[in-house]
Amino acid sequence: MRLAYVVGGSVDPKLAYLIDAHQSPRFEYNVFLSRNEADTITMDDLERGRSLWTKWWRRVDKPFFALSALTHERVLKYDAVITSGEDVGIPIGIGAMMDALTVPIYIITHGSFFGSPKFRAVCRLFRRMPNIHFLCLSESLRQRLIALGIPQDRAHNAGYGVDTDFFAPRSSTEAPVIVSAGTAARDYVTLVEASRDLGIDVKIAASSRWHTLSTEIDGNELPKHVEARSYGNYMGLRDLYARAAFVVVPLFPAVHACGYAVIAEAMAMGKAVIVSRTDSPSDFVVDGETGFYVAPGNVTELRDKMQTLLESPDRAAAMGAAARSRMQEHFSVEAYSGRIETIVLG
Repeated sequence: MRLAYVVGGSVDPKLAYLIDAHQSPRFEYNVFLSRNEADTITMDDLERGRSLWTKWWRRVDKPFFALSALTHERVLKYDAVITSGEDVGIPIGIGAMMDALTVPIYIITHGSFFGSPKFRAVCRLFRRMPNIHFLCLSESLRQRLIALGIPQDRAHNAGYGVDTDFFAPRSSTEAPVIVSAGTAARDYVTLVEASRDLGIDVKIAASSRWHTLSTEIDGNELPKHVEARSYGNYMGLRDLYARAAFVVVPLFPAVHACGYAVIAEAMAMGKAVIVSRTDSPSDFVVDGETGFYVAPGNVTELRDKMQTLLESPDRAAAMGAAARSRMQEHFSVEAYSGRIETIVLG
């Protein structure tokens, strides 16, 4: 089969088919491309677009629609198209409907638009298009799509994948800390309040302004035991995970996938995790076995779970070992790519 992998961003051609990365983790498209010889279509290709639509969308600064138009220029060469997310997959699917194209289109789905009335309208269109498939990052996202009317046989739980070779257990000579990371949908106010008086520092890898905090506690007025800053790159983040007694991912209520990357990376490194249970949780965490779920915004419950792991380092270590095993067995980038291959290639 001739396959196209459409990425809603820029991809270094020298790295796209990378098999062995030492300074950066591999992602699913790296493994998929190296195993299936698929072509990439990325933002870097837009200047080579020839159609009037591609040029027009570029001119009005709508890059995802331009990428969709470019894909349609080339789509008849392929037996199937995979898109890296809904931001590019939805425009491609709408274009396929308008052009009456029947090439199978597989949209990796984060659920970013699940709360949008426009997305519900799109689902009413897509459920009548047998060539449109969704590759959901979790079973919870799949069930939400089915509830929106997408047929079960076209809403697939492809899961998620993390580079378990790059994110692997490492020793650290520095004092243990509580670690968190990310900015999207993060409820760091709750983490700050829950971590007071625990007697351990909290380190947060936040590479952009800490916009989730309230005006009472902002990035310039943190308690002395909390530090939030960028750790530079994936190697810096990996070193931070290595210091973790455990990792906390405090989330606001959400219907889309959030926190998945941090949860997966931490578990791959053999760390127990404490995660806010949203309406679309990942499939990684087994409550009480690889970590704990807590209610969003519940300071008391989060403090109790952190205290439990601090007072029982052996339990935290056992949870971390179980977390590492689960990620290696079910959620490595190789396993994830294999699931996509099974769905797309049959």
